[in-house]
Amino acid sequence: MEAGNASFEGALDLVQFSIGTVLDVIAMLASVNATPQSTDQPTTPLSPLALRVAAAVAEWSRADTVPHRYGGVEFRVGTREFGHIHPEGPVDIPFTKRIRDEVVAAGLASRHHVLPKSGWVSVQLTDETSVENAVSLLRRSYLVAMQRSMRQTANRS
Repeated sequence: MEAGNASFEGALDLVQFSIGTVLDVIAMLASVNATPQSTDQPTTPLSPLALRVAAAVAEWSRADTVPHRYGGVEFRVGTREFGHIHPEGPVDIPFTKRIRDEVVAAGLASRHHVLPKSGWVSVQLTDETSVENAVSLLRRSYLVAMQRSMRQTANRS
């Protein structure tokens, strides 16, 4: 096989994987929206804005989407959560307190809606700018999760 053919086939595999991943996420989100997470908490469908955030995250290598324990969708690299979306709208993202302070001061997010003294931030999805902020902050948290995952893998070798 020629080198040019191999890179084309690799690119084609990546495109097929990405399309398959997005379709898997859509199917998973549909099941999350249809199946209550617990008997005391009815499931509320994700908003169109939340679905856009989830679809963007699904494109990232090794980013997994799973049902969140309080409803909605959780994003992980391996076992490490790098954020989640609640059915009612906020996107919650973990950071250190130093990064939280920086993000809040820049007006990109607010302190976590339940745990304001933690490093977590919340982004209420209200418009295109809030979707972009949420995706950008999730990406930042995802990159930290990827670095930690790579370090753990290297340390095991």
